[in-house]
Order: sequence, then structure tokens, then C-alpha cells
Amino acid sequence: MRLIIINILALLTPLLTLFDCSGGMRTLDRSSIEDEREITLYFDWHQLSERPTGMTVLFYPEDGGEPYKFVSNVVDSITVKLPHQNYEMLVFNQTVEEYRSLAFRNLTDFALAEMYIPDDGTRAFNSKTRLQPNSSATKSTTIPKTTRALIERAKFYIEPENRIYDMDVTVYVRGIQFMRSVEGSMDGLASGFKLNREALVDEQMTQILEGWDIQQPNSEGVGNIHINFGTLGIPYLTDSESGNSANVNLDLTFTLTNGEQVHFSFNVTKYIQVHEGGTGIYIDLYLGTNEEDNIPPLELSPSEGAFKVESWGEEKNHEIKL
Repeated sequence: MRLIIINILALLTPLLTLFDCSGGMRTLDRSSIEDEREITLYFDWHQLSERPTGMTVLFYPEDGGEPYKFVSNVVDSITVKLPHQNYEMLVFNQTVEEYRSLAFRNLTDFALAEMYIPDDGTRAFNSKTRLQPNSSATKSTTIPKTTRALIERAKFYIEPENRIYDMDVTVYVRGIQFMRSVEGSMDGLASGFKLNREALVDEQMTQILEGWDIQQPNSEGVGNIHINFGTLGIPYLTDSESGNSANVNLDLTFTLTNGEQVHFSFNVTKYIQVHEGGTGIYIDLYLGTNEEDNIPPLELSPSEGAFKVESWGEEKNHEIKL
């Protein structure tokens, strides 16, 4: 029995086993490879809020077939040996399974690979998931084959780019002291990202916005509500090739102290400001800072929240004996 085990191990020695994207196995038989090369990739993850604890790297051969997949807890560099040919390369931080708010599809096909926000299952594409800004970085590039006579080892330097933008929304409200709570949503946001083209998908989604911060009124009686969340972006702002004309709407429902609900809907496209920072793009939206974009003030009904004082009748003088 021992001899059989040794013979089996000997047969397995020339085989390099790599996991593919569907959870199966891709086996590279080195005994049949006429030429292979060593590739070293160096990575710079500075666009993320935190240094990743792992990464996934995929190499898609030019002759087709499933990609070679490497998962590593060392994120500064990786060295692999592959058959000597051209490759399309894709890298992202962490593994597919470690993402909680995002998902991946079609990773076995470089032309179709996407990162996307899962649908909540509602009729319209709504999502209550709050993405963490600066939490995902990806990069796709071509790794050309090199001539062994010119270079012994191919080295490439890769800077994955942040894909989850930081969006900050502030709405200034007069009469905020009459507000008990607020709920909102924003539509026109991208629902996915094409990993090979590094571009937003055409399908858009509505982000449900819960948990607003409330700032009480200043001396002029104006307070504000504020929320921060991550987004894949807005097509016309971040994808010049999409051809989509952005139409971003913000819906707000205020519940007043008397239980009454007041609903407002605003097209906020022209108020969105895009900035470039050290971690890529961040997006601001300020509404209610000027008279032209003031939202109607929150007011209680005239009969609510006020004391009604009636006359006590004709004035009379009464003598009080001590």
C-alpha cells in the first residue's frame, strides 16, 4: 500500500493545480508545456481606506478557456509561472466570498466580468444595502508575452483603482424643529461595474436612504439633514462612453411631531458636485443653500402645536377682605 501511495504522488508532481472562478479546478500539466515564464506583479492599494488583507488575481489566456486564479494574503506582490502567451489580467481586493454588499458574475469570461449590487428582490431595482466608501479596488490590464532572450522575468506594476465612491448628501431645512424623523431614496445610481472595460453598467438603481443625521436649527431657524453612503457612481458623471443622460432624483418623506407626513421629490442632477481626491472620486450634494433650491419649510397645521386662549368675559372688580 505504501508503494502505491508513493507512485501516485510521483504522478502528481508535474501538475500545477489552480482554482477557477466557479469553484472547480483548472489543472496545468507542465509536462506538456513547451515554454512558460515567470510573471511578477507589484500592487499599490493606496486608494483604499484600509490596506486589504487579501486579493484575487485572474489571468485570462488569449487562446480562450477558463482563467488561472490566484488568491493571496500577501497583497504587495505575487509571482506566478504560466504558459508563455498573452493574458488579460484582472485583480480585486479580497475574495468573492468576503464581499457582503457586492457580488461578482461571469468571472470565467473576461469580456463579461462584472461587479454589481444585488437586487433586494423588489419589482423596481431598490437596495437598502449601504456600501462602504473606498472599500473595493479593481484593475484590468493586458499582460503581453515577452521574449525570453530579452528578459528573464516579466515585472508589472499595478495600481488598483477605488470603485466605491464616497457620496455625501446634505439638505437644509427650515422648520426642522417640527420634524420627528425622515426617510429618503435616490435613483439614477449605477447598479454595477464592468470589470474589463472599467465602466459602469447601463442598468440603474434606487438607493434607499435610512438613518439620516439631524442638525438642529441655527439662529436663522434653518437646520439640516445629512447622510453619507458609498456608490458605484452616476453614469453620466463617471462613464463618458455610456451615453446616458443622468436624471438623479431625491425623494424625502418627513414625519412631523403631530404624526403628519410631508413628501418632497427633487431632481438634483444639477446640484451634484464631483471632486477628485487622493482616493479617486467623491461626490457632494447640497440642497437648500440658495433661494432657488430651497425646499418648502416644514410647518405644523395651524391648529396643531398652538395654545388657544379665549376671553374670560367682562372685566369685574372684587373686594377681597384680609
